[in-house]
Amino acid sequence: MINKIFIYIIQIIIVFIQVFFIDNFDYRFGLIFIPYVIYYFKNDYIGIFNYSFLVFIFYDFFKNNFVGISLLVFLIINSAINQMSKIWDKNLLILIRILAVFLVFYFFNFGYLNISFIINLFLFGIIILFNWTYKSGYFRFN
Repeated sequence: MINKIFIYIIQIIIVFIQVFFIDNFDYRFGLIFIPYVIYYFKNDYIGIFNYSFLVFIFYDFFKNNFVGISLLVFLIINSAINQMSKIWDKNLLILIRILAVFLVFYFFNFGYLNISFIINLFLFGIIILFNWTYKSGYFRFN
């Protein structure tokens, strides 16, 4: 229990650093998306959902925006994704959930026509591609 509280406090601090330090630059490095990559490698859906909840609440709270609009959209999209949980693979569902968080976050904060959105999406895609090739066994050095 203490470990979970400590992890949540660290994640809130990551969101705080993103809002007050990183968002002041022209290129906004997606520091808040690093725990998503970690949860993706662990295949941890509950961690992704809890961290998404924290991101949407505390990012809007620290920015003095209306807290809850982006969270409401995320919860609606997440419930639609949960309906497909019996049909699709667990890894694909986790990837779709992370992509939904990514798209909802950028839609409500910076917009899609931003260079940071394109670069962060490209970096996340490269990480996912390397993970898939590593898991499938096609990643060899000769």
